[in-house]
Amino acid sequence: MKVKSLIENTSIEEICANNVAYLNNNLDQIISTYQGKLEIQQSSCVDNSIFCYIGHLYEKKNDPVKEEQCCGLAMVDFKQNKHICKHTVPCFTTFAQFYMRTENFFSTVRAYDDLIQTFGYIESFFISPYFNISCCTNTHRKTVIILFEHLIQTILKEHNDYLGVDKEFQKALDICKNLDDSILVETYSSYLEIMLRYRCISHHAQLSAIEPPFCQVLSIYKAYNNTRRVICTYQKFLELIISTITNYATFVDAVQHLALDLETAQLVNEALGMHMRFARFILTCNTKETILKVGFIIVRYQLLAKNGA
Repeated sequence: MKVKSLIENTSIEEICANNVAYLNNNLDQIISTYQGKLEIQQSSCVDNSIFCYIGHLYEKKNDPVKEEQCCGLAMVDFKQNKHICKHTVPCFTTFAQFYMRTENFFSTVRAYDDLIQTFGYIESFFISPYFNISCCTNTHRKTVIILFEHLIQTILKEHNDYLGVDKEFQKALDICKNLDDSILVETYSSYLEIMLRYRCISHHAQLSAIEPPFCQVLSIYKAYNNTRRVICTYQKFLELIISTITNYATFVDAVQHLALDLETAQLVNEALGMHMRFARFILTCNTKETILKVGFIIVRYQLLAKNGA
């Protein structure tokens, strides 16, 4: 038998009585009613929106301390019990909006980040060394909040709606153009992490094969603080993930270009390593094109070794 939530278990008489009390500004009566219900609630869905509604009543009473405490109780329950239901997004959003009203940017971002973590999709933006919100100007702070709102809309997409995810992230990336490059890089990182899940690349042999070399090159460019190439590499990998291309040659060319791009960046030792990885990659397919690629690798390897490795 399904256990009813607090809202479903409220009689018409109670609703009318609470409405009258609200109109008469008798907010303590409503608060007491709902607090009593919370104490006997047995549903697996604790109806955390009630905490936020009690918080709203404290807002009407001009008591921000108790408002924050009540909204916070819902957040604690979600995080401790790893609980996700229809109330999760509204509750976290209410909490974030409370901090927005009090102009507490740091806590607003924390609330949105906690929501993203509750869904367990991506690593925390908040703790990322790339995401230094303390350096944001007031104008940029508003933009960062909008960015988080787009990220939340992204994680609410259906699991097979990777085109919808891409569309939402394109909006976020457009916003990031006005922010620090480090935030743009972190947004691409989250974009990639989510897309890898939506596309289920473990079931896609070619994508699974090229993920390690792409991730290696991203790590190399990040280590050298080469933001432009980091972003370009993210873009190339994401294009392959989103596309419906299944042509093996396309993926071979993508890995080859990783090595050539490292050469262009004058990272000779790293380029040599990527050429060797590329060689191992293409040897899994014994075709005429593969033999030609191996010959190209040998020539490039000898040239790089002679000129500076």
